[in-house]
Amino acid sequence: MNELPHWKDCVSKFLAAGFAPGTEVPHEWFHEKLCIPIPQDHTPYGVAKDAQLKYLADMQKVIEELLVEHQIALRSKPGFGYTYVHPKDQARWGYDKTVSAISKNMRKGVQRIVHTDTARLTAEESAAHANTLAKTAQLQSLLSRKPLRMGS
Repeated sequence: MNELPHWKDCVSKFLAAGFAPGTEVPHEWFHEKLCIPIPQDHTPYGVAKDAQLKYLADMQKVIEELLVEHQIALRSKPGFGYTYVHPKDQARWGYDKTVSAISKNMRKGVQRIVHTDTARLTAEESAAHANTLAKTAQLQSLLSRKPLRMGS
C-alpha cells in the first residue's frame, strides 16, 4: 500500500472539499487532515512544541503545493487559520508581500552597514565600506521610487 504523506493527503482533501475563493479555513481543519493533534493546556511543553513545528513545516508544504500545482493561494489569518485568496486579489497580495519583505530586509541591511565600527577598519577596508554604503544608498533610492501601480 502506497500511502501519501499527510501533507499531500491534506492537499487532496482541500481540493476535494471544494473550498471557494474567499473561504476561511480554520487551523482545526488542517490539523485534522494533517493528523497532527492540537496541543491542549495539559500537553507537555516538548510535545506541544514538536506538534507546532510539525504543523508549520507541513503547512508550508501544503501552501506551496496548492500555489504551485493548483494556483490556490492561502493567506494566514492569525488566530484562526487560512483564507483562500481570490484570484482577483492574488497578484496585489503577492506584490504587497514582496514590497513588505524587501523593505524589512533593506532596513536590516542598512542598519548593519551604518552601525559598523569603522574605527577598527584599515584605510582599504574603510574605502570598501564607504563604497558599500554608497551602493546601498543607490539601491535604497531605486527601491523607494514610486512603486508600479497594480490595479485598485
